[in-house]
Amino acid sequence: MPCCRLLEYDVEKRTTISLLEGLAFANGVALSENEDFVLVCESTKYRVTRLWLDGRTPQVETFIGGLPGYPDGVTRAVDGGYLASNQSLNQLPHDPSWLTLVCALAAR
Repeated sequence: MPCCRLLEYDVEKRTTISLLEGLAFANGVALSENEDFVLVCESTKYRVTRLWLDGRTPQVETFIGGLPGYPDGVTRAVDGGYLASNQSLNQLPHDPSWLTLVCALAAR
């Protein structure tokens, strides 16, 4: 059941606004190098969601979905890609194309 939000806190104004609601067990956030989008792990949906912060349409999209386990944290890699860990495996798909997709994303 979706229950989580992504919040933005303005230090100077001391105010908080909700950027994204209805996330499914949000468990990790990474801001892009250019600060034009943020990635959020949604553990119980087996995906990483991207929220564009620069007004692009669509504003929210699945960055990577159908992961074989619960994503537990995401970080920007040194090479410009992103790393997301899996807490535990749900089940390995019979088709290993998900691994090809993960490797392609990591190579970005």
